[in-house]
Amino acid sequence: MAEAATAPAPAAAASDAAPSTAAAPRTERYPWMCPWTQEPSAPRSCANGDAPAASAATASAPTNNLRVLNSLTGEKVPFRPRNGRTVRWYTCGPTVYDVTHVGHASNYVSLDILRRLLTDYFGYEVTLQMNVTDIDDKIIKRAAEAGEPFADLARRYEAAFFDDMRALGVRPPDLVTRVSEYVPDVIAYIEGIVGRGMAYAAGGSVYFDVDAFRGAGHHYAKLEPGSAGNAARLAEGEGGLDGLPAASADANGDAAAAAAADAAAAARGAEKKSPSDWALWKASRPGEPFWESPWGPGRPGWHIECSAMASAELGGHIDIHTGGVDLKFPHHDNELAQAEAYHACPQWVDYFLHTGHLHIDGLKMSKSLKNFISIQSVLTRISSRQLRLFFLQHRYDAPTVYAESALAEVVNVDRALVDFFGAVKAALREAASAAAAPSTAGGAGGLRPSAAASGVLAELGATRAAVRAALEDNFNTPAAFLALLALVKSVKGYLAAPGGSGVNAPVVRAAARYLTFMLRVFGLGGDAGEEVGYGGADGDAESAETVLTPILDALSAFRDSIRSAGREALASGGGGGGDAAAATAAIKRILAACDEVRDTTLLPLGVRLEDRPDGRPSLWKLEDPAAWAAEAARLAAEEAAKAAAKAARAAEAAAKAAAELEAGRVPPADLFRGGEYAGKYGAFDADGLPTADAGGAELPKAARKRLAKARERQVKLHQKFLAAQPPGGGTP
Repeated sequence: MAEAATAPAPAAAASDAAPSTAAAPRTERYPWMCPWTQEPSAPRSCANGDAPAASAATASAPTNNLRVLNSLTGEKVPFRPRNGRTVRWYTCGPTVYDVTHVGHASNYVSLDILRRLLTDYFGYEVTLQMNVTDIDDKIIKRAAEAGEPFADLARRYEAAFFDDMRALGVRPPDLVTRVSEYVPDVIAYIEGIVGRGMAYAAGGSVYFDVDAFRGAGHHYAKLEPGSAGNAARLAEGEGGLDGLPAASADANGDAAAAAAADAAAAARGAEKKSPSDWALWKASRPGEPFWESPWGPGRPGWHIECSAMASAELGGHIDIHTGGVDLKFPHHDNELAQAEAYHACPQWVDYFLHTGHLHIDGLKMSKSLKNFISIQSVLTRISSRQLRLFFLQHRYDAPTVYAESALAEVVNVDRALVDFFGAVKAALREAASAAAAPSTAGGAGGLRPSAAASGVLAELGATRAAVRAALEDNFNTPAAFLALLALVKSVKGYLAAPGGSGVNAPVVRAAARYLTFMLRVFGLGGDAGEEVGYGGADGDAESAETVLTPILDALSAFRDSIRSAGREALASGGGGGGDAAAATAAIKRILAACDEVRDTTLLPLGVRLEDRPDGRPSLWKLEDPAAWAAEAARLAAEEAAKAAAKAARAAEAAAKAAAELEAGRVPPADLFRGGEYAGKYGAFDADGLPTADAGGAELPKAARKRLAKARERQVKLHQKFLAAQPPGGGTP
């Protein structure tokens, strides 16, 4: 690790109050920022001495108009890395003490999409470093509760994390740095900050000195200036063991050691010069893991880990730093302060990008709230590709609402894309066959584009422009994806349009190639060697399709001929002669066998056959058998739910009808003499209507009218009852 650079003469002290933004240029509002990261025309130089290399390649402006939402300013600014197309990127990784959930998936898949866009679409050369926090209060506490060595617990959850990332299709980082392997670097880093007078030792711990940092002309809490004095959030950033008994001491029944640990934790706050200071090095309590240091046995604080490891591998400057929005303060603000103190520079990170929270039931999904859904759980219901589709349709920097209805819609979009590329491949195969066959003037296979084909080409050009504009606007993937779906709809309409001249294969292929490229950039499948496709899971899909094409063509043609003959014979009454009924039954068995091959035999093998009307040949499409099985299970569950609901409605209707039938058993003349009316009336007319109450008093006109309506209803019910009587008497 390089020695700390000689500190430059401190600049004039600056206020940490949020600067006014009224009409002032960004370079005046954020004087600590390198100017070219704010204004495209600014000179490419920086006050921290880490200016770009003097070469034509790095000095030239980028060839794109990409603008990103920089959390350091809260504004969209041009993306201009210091060294041309070379990008140094650090992202906060997991604290490995529990399973990963869909909130983590939202963060890492979204950042994976951004990384793919920078490399595969915009052409940057990116080096991505991610840390693994395997020394942390949460890990120590969880290990003590489980009676497991903290290092073993951390390795177990680290392995589970990377398994989940592979399942999600997240590209692995170029560098993975574990805190436990960088403790000597952390100690040297802290010594460098102490040597600059911006940290101090107390009680075996080392604390960052916020006042000294500000006094040297630095700005603290750049990302969230208003949170600089928030004691609750600062305490949360210090970890979960301060103020709690030492878990291992309690577990061993050492009450004295636990009491001593509590006293030490209580004294920790008094050791700080200011409540805003935080621990760079924590003195370990009895039973906690520790490393030897110049200040005594202890372990790194949370915030210092990222600053030290990123500096060790990426140096004194980072182009991009990313993480969840909940890490802005205090973690990322403290990272910045530590690195800028160590490197004696006003700006360590040029672009800070933050991902939005994932919400469920109106709350942030998190382990602490116990409202999380594990990645493995959600992947039992939808595929990783479908989950990526879900995240793709939300802006990376905005909150995302997790809902089952939204996931169901994503499944439909995924199915539409699978069907679309299957139709495209079938159309291209048919066009290739038509081109190889003897042609006549004006027949199928002509290369001159029709008006409809020219329309598809125009739509392709417009889509390219719309997608680029969206992605250059802070990676607006929802808008870009909508533009792609519009092109899918246009091509699909062109393929389905009636016409005798067939499709223009070069036009269809051009549109499909572009769609394949963009979906692959988003990480949505398609194999590297595949010209046109969506959702491939292995590297052999193209060769498999090449090998299987003649076989499946022959099988499909054979089935078409058998099916066609059977349908014709069935329509003609079984072919005449002999036992017509037996012939018809045999033909039906042939047609049923054709359906069985389509629905039962080929689908589990990853081949979908689609019959088409008007005697046209069937289409075959290759699909992922696992995806088909998952879709079939989902559809079966939906059908079962519909059938259950239908049965429930039928049972309810039957119960209602039975109740009405039973109510009609009483003849209208006897209605008011028993049941709910028993004993209420003392006189009746010839039709059984009451004329007087039980005491002999004549009933009022309104009462007689109401009773007459009840009798009319009973007449109708009794008629239904009589109609339901079985012939010959008895009761239904």
